[in-house]
Amino acid sequence: MKARAALAVVSAVLTDEVADRRNWTLPRLQNEIERRTGERISKSRLSVVMRKKGAFGDPGTR
Repeated sequence: MKARAALAVVSAVLTDEVADRRNWTLPRLQNEIERRTGERISKSRLSVVMRKKGAFGDPGTR
């Protein structure tokens, strides 16, 4: 459940207008996920979830 909520927030955050985008580090994404959902997810889990679900776009960009 946390992973789905985290991905929903990450997708919303990363699809914002480029001009309004901040540098979204994992800690900033963690804080934004917690602010929006009330759930806390670890950096390592967030990284794995984003990588598995393709939140970074092309899988060859790692």
